[in-house]
Amino acid sequence: MRIIVCGDVHGGWGWLNALINRKRPDMILQCGDFGYFPREKKEVRDYSGRMVAMRKYDPQGRIKNAPGGKRVPIHWAEGNHEDYHSLQERRKKEDYEVAPGVYWQPRGSTFRLPDGRLVLFMGGAKSTDWKLNEPEVDWFPDEVLTEADLANLPERADIVISHTVPLEFKVPNWGGMTSDALEKQWGWDMSPDPSRPLLSRVLEHCRPNLWYAAHWHTFIQGECRGCRWTVLNMAPNPNWWIWLP
Repeated sequence: MRIIVCGDVHGGWGWLNALINRKRPDMILQCGDFGYFPREKKEVRDYSGRMVAMRKYDPQGRIKNAPGGKRVPIHWAEGNHEDYHSLQERRKKEDYEVAPGVYWQPRGSTFRLPDGRLVLFMGGAKSTDWKLNEPEVDWFPDEVLTEADLANLPERADIVISHTVPLEFKVPNWGGMTSDALEKQWGWDMSPDPSRPLLSRVLEHCRPNLWYAAHWHTFIQGECRGCRWTVLNMAPNPNWWIWLP
C-alpha cells in the first residue's frame, strides 16, 4: 500500500487535490491544520495590520479524492487552525467523515494499517497567533492538548501523527527568528505550548518507531529514543509531503 503523509494544508484543497491526482496514493495521513472551518463566512481578515483573503474552508464538495474513480481515504488530525466548535458537534454525533472518504481522527484515536501497524493520532497545539484571531470563530481554547487526551493511550503505537512535537524533538522557530522578534514583529505569543510536554509522555509511553508532525512550517528530521521523526512543511512548499516507509 502506498501511503502519503502530509503537513499543514490550511484549506488549500487544490494543492491536496493536485497531489492526489499526480501521485495516486492509496491513502493519506495528515498532520493537522487541515483547515476545517465549515462555518467560515468571512472573505477577508485583518491579520496583523494586513488584509488577508480567506479560502472557502469547508472540504465538502471541494476535495477531489477519487482520481480514476478510486476513492483515496484521508485520515487527518486536528491542528490549532480548525473549527473546534464544529468538531465537538461531530464528536457528539460520532460523525467523523467530514467529506466523502475524509475522516477526522480525534486525539487518542487509532487506526490500523493493512500491514498491521497501529497509527495513533494526537492532534492539537497552541496557536502563536491567537491574539490576532477572533475567539470561537477562528481561535478556540480547545486547541491545546490536555491531560484528559492521554487517558486512553494504547500500550504501544508504531506510528504517531501529531500536529506539534514532543519537547525532545528540536525544531527552530518560524523563519529561524527569535521568540522576542516574533512577538515584536508579528504580535505572536511565543510562550511555551502546554501540548509539547504531554506529547513527550506519549513518546515515552507508546514508544513509536515513526512520528510525523507539522505546525512549524519547516521540514526537519531526526531520531530520538529509537523513533525516527519528521516535521513536514506546509503546502505547497517543498517537502510538505512524504511517502510512509
